[in-house]
Amino acid sequence: MVRFLSRVPFALAAFVWTLVPLAGSVVFDVDSRPVHEAETHRFTSYADILEPARSAVGLVRAESVRRSGASDSDLFDELFRRFHDNGGEDDGETDSDRQDDGNGGSGSPQSENDGERGRPIPHGIGSGVLISADGLMLTNNHVISSSRGRLADTVRVTLNGLGDFEAEVLGRDRRTDIALLKLEGEDFPHLRMADSDLLRIGDIVFAVGNPLGLGQTSTMGIVSATGRTDLGLLGAGSFEDFIQTDAAINRGNSGGALVDAAGRLIGINTAIFSRSGGNIGIGFAVPVNMARQIAFELLDHGEVRRGFLGVSIRNVDPVMRGDPAGVSGVYVERADPDLPAGEAGIRRGDIILAIDGHPVADVNQLRFRIAGYRPSARVDVRYLRDGEEESVTVELSSLDPPLSAAVSPQTLPGIELLPVGGEGTDGDDAAGLRVVRVERDSPYAALLDEGAVILEINDRKVSSQAEVAAALRPRASNTLRVRVNGDTGYVTLQPRR
Repeated sequence: MVRFLSRVPFALAAFVWTLVPLAGSVVFDVDSRPVHEAETHRFTSYADILEPARSAVGLVRAESVRRSGASDSDLFDELFRRFHDNGGEDDGETDSDRQDDGNGGSGSPQSENDGERGRPIPHGIGSGVLISADGLMLTNNHVISSSRGRLADTVRVTLNGLGDFEAEVLGRDRRTDIALLKLEGEDFPHLRMADSDLLRIGDIVFAVGNPLGLGQTSTMGIVSATGRTDLGLLGAGSFEDFIQTDAAINRGNSGGALVDAAGRLIGINTAIFSRSGGNIGIGFAVPVNMARQIAFELLDHGEVRRGFLGVSIRNVDPVMRGDPAGVSGVYVERADPDLPAGEAGIRRGDIILAIDGHPVADVNQLRFRIAGYRPSARVDVRYLRDGEEESVTVELSSLDPPLSAAVSPQTLPGIELLPVGGEGTDGDDAAGLRVVRVERDSPYAALLDEGAVILEINDRKVSSQAEVAAALRPRASNTLRVRVNGDTGYVTLQPRR
């Protein structure tokens, strides 16, 4: 029988924990205080806490001028419509992939070809957050890019009470979907940053942005999870380490602020997981610690420099390691002798255990650890070979581009290609050449975009500069088999010199 201390005076009961014995020897701790008296801090409004965020978060509009070569893109537009426009039935998407521009327009690829040539074409609406008094602003790369990855010609920002500004794009990083803008002026309202590594599941958070073109909106929720990786929301080769929250995030919130209960910036709202395209309580933000590191790189160099180990890897399972007790590590599928790891002596079958003394238990941990170093950094790699632990010092090269030479710009003018491969690739995903840069004046800018992978040219597989040059027909149409976001289609182009 449960016995409650019913005769304890209320004033005393409100400040004590009561031990309630059950039948036998089991005892539960019971706090008899009402929830509103259980803690010393009580909030009836978060308005004062959110005021700095409301001032520092702006509306971001990106638009481009239609190019003269846009009429050549019909076939590739159709390819992208198949890949990106599935009637809103995608499992996951960045929230401006199909963002309404507020005027009945669409952020889908075909919107770039509507209207007369030379007319500005809106990409959509997003958000951005000021992080310094001199006008530095973080947003998402996809907010200032077309649906196919091309940088907008003009980016404009509207701030509450301060009006409109034309923003300069200081740099962008496709792999984390972070971009850095600069507004001209001084004494801008801006947000203080917190340490996102200290977040705990259950912490109260607010999402501040401009969803659905309605104007600035603040929503409340909690941190649902941290360290969400390998979701595939940012595409192949990306670095995902999301904060998950149930604070309502909808299209247009991209690039906005995720703030904690002290009003500090803890993340950049980036994506939603939804079949309908609307909020279902599963939103994702890039942690501010990652965004801050990206901002430093973009500010100093205009791009993010990352180390490159030069191995193809996969997660270890007990069969591979032959040790049911569980040695954690990453299995080396391939180590090219011309790339850093192979040059240092690492080979197929080795199990990488640690980088500079930091254990790596899976592929994502290894990728994040190596990407945190700069090219030319020397790192100690501890690995397991034939049951014996060994270590070697590896001098990293650059992930963008890696040590492998890029395809000559003369092969496809204005298009830079790099062999697919590197950390975390395997099987078919390791084949072909990835489009890593497209110049605005390239004759193929309307057909090929960053992130696409060319698998075959005229039914011939290509994985090097020589193979591309050999497969292209100079004075005839060429059929390219292309992979975009895991789907495959065909593009036809005519080489131009």
